[in-house]
Amino acid sequence: VIHYDIPVDPLNFFHRSGRTGRNGNTGEVFLFLMENEIKYINYLKIKNIDTEEYECKDTSKHTSNIEIDNEITELATKAVISYLRSYKEHALSYLLNIKDLNQEEIAQAYFLKKIPENIFYTKNKNRFGIYKTAKKIKK
Repeated sequence: VIHYDIPVDPLNFFHRSGRTGRNGNTGEVFLFLMENEIKYINYLKIKNIDTEEYECKDTSKHTSNIEIDNEITELATKAVISYLRSYKEHALSYLLNIKDLNQEEIAQAYFLKKIPENIFYTKNKNRFGIYKTAKKIKK
């Protein structure tokens, strides 16, 4: 099982991950974490989940030259809005604080040049602040 983000409900993580070891078999689960999410590893250890960490190389040089059209940009924007909403409402918000997310990293993950300004406002550059209603992106 590959988790590209932490499920909103920790029980979903354990349920999905448990699918790798059915009928006495063993399996592997991969979970991609951002730097601000490393605290989740301690949560897993408290739940008696063995973990092994791998470091991903910086991919920014591979994605910075990718050009996407308006339709894909609009879909990516909707996806990032959905991601940020779920992150804000996460059951483990005491571990995963939306204010700790890096806007540049999130934008890069969705192949956007930046997070649209009408989604969040912030006092500190590159940090998410209080949620505002997202408006439709103009082409």
